[in-house]
Amino acid sequence: MLYYFDSLQDDVSPITLGQTISLRLDIPPVAPGYRRSPYLLRLMSCLNRLPTADYVIIRPSSDPHAPNLRRVTLSELFAAVTFIVMRNRALRNADEAALSYVYCVLQEWEMFTGGESTVVAQLGKEYGPPFERVLHALSIGRPPAVEPPLSTEVDEALVFLQQSGRFQEELKGYIPGSGGKMVEVDDKVGPKKDVNDLPADVLPPLVTTEPIDGKELVGSKSFSPLELQKSMLEMNPHADYILWGNIGTLDVPHALCFLDHTTCVTFRIHRGRLFRRDGDGIDSLVYLLMTLIPAVQPRNFSKETLCAQLGREFGYDRIQKALSCIKGKKYMKDGKEMTIEEIPTQEDEHRGKEGGME
Repeated sequence: MLYYFDSLQDDVSPITLGQTISLRLDIPPVAPGYRRSPYLLRLMSCLNRLPTADYVIIRPSSDPHAPNLRRVTLSELFAAVTFIVMRNRALRNADEAALSYVYCVLQEWEMFTGGESTVVAQLGKEYGPPFERVLHALSIGRPPAVEPPLSTEVDEALVFLQQSGRFQEELKGYIPGSGGKMVEVDDKVGPKKDVNDLPADVLPPLVTTEPIDGKELVGSKSFSPLELQKSMLEMNPHADYILWGNIGTLDVPHALCFLDHTTCVTFRIHRGRLFRRDGDGIDSLVYLLMTLIPAVQPRNFSKETLCAQLGREFGYDRIQKALSCIKGKKYMKDGKEMTIEEIPTQEDEHRGKEGGME
């Protein structure tokens, strides 16, 4: 069933049955001069009917009157607040930086075969040319810079989550209407400037890791370690990398997913470069190490186990050389210091330029 949103949205309207509804409290009004597409209004209708969904992916269905809906509901407070803020920016005026964030999260979420093409097709219909520009920017390794959530945006998202009954334990004692400047959780109160300042005890890690099924491939002698990594990622397209078990369960594969949009996109660029070159590329090896080591250690994965895995996949000598170039949070190259953000994502025309690792 499709709904008519009346003058509240000042948008084009889908085919309706003459019904009017009130929008969810977390769905923003349209920006002056921007007209939402019928497909975007359909999404808003789905969100209105699924009050705990952060987004709705509409899968292909043989019955046009019974769409195959997949609700996306983020289970961690930090991730949910950030996603709601970015989704609302996209809904309001197709903000391209926010839209790139939304796309990355949905791409990670869709785990079924062919899911990425479904997400691309849906967002293309919903947002049109702005999404096409986002895809181009991501394809050349230049994702739009995402502005951090404002305190007012955080407050609006937290108020909605509290009223919808989600995250009851984490939001116990939160004072609505405080502009995000005062949050009380587990008897801890303090000034809050933006979403990054939510209480530390409710913040999730920068990554999520979950055990996955890979029994049919684990131990297979027909795959090299690198081929096994690629195969497991093909089977688990939501994952950014596959780790072969944590401390105590070394034979259990785990899917690692970055929650930060920029990290996710940049990591996949470097990962793809190493896959194409069979591990040849010290810049990208350093990026993987500088990203993975601090991300996995709090998750009960040891640095030694991680480096041993990467050594099997890309070559032990290469991993040792990459490790020797890392000094604290700096990458030492040709006598110069680089932060992780300064590691180039563009491929060199000549492979030998990148550290001479032919």
